Amino acid sequence: MVLPAHVADIAPDHLRLGGDCKALLSELRGSPYGERLFRNAQLQPCLRIDAPNPLASPGLTEVLAWLTKQGVALLELYDQPYGPAEIGRALQAEGAVGSFSSLLMRTPEDWDLIAHPLAEEPGD
Repeated sequence: MVLPAHVADIAPDHLRLGGDCKALLSELRGSPYGERLFRNAQLQPCLRIDAPNPLASPGLTEVLAWLTKQGVALLELYDQPYGPAEIGRALQAEGAVGSFSSLLMRTPEDWDLIAHPLAEEPGD
């Protein structure tokens, strides 16, 4: 199975996407975030953000909310204090992000999607 599209990493100036992003990249180009799209030195798709503090960045919150609505998962990074899924859970607790899935990856061939539902979506 191919890894689903996911946010693989969040840095202060960009977030890196991973997995099968072909359909997502097409949607991103036509979205309000299309001008932020670039490829890093390893040719991985990335989005520019300004998030020196990821939990206090409205721009990051908007991008993550949009991506999760598109079905993009947030990678679990247990070795980092601010991995994508951890940030997603914190933003969800604040009501800034709705339901989403996190990607628990043991190997590229052995992974699970974990649902993080809300009883009510923001704006319902």
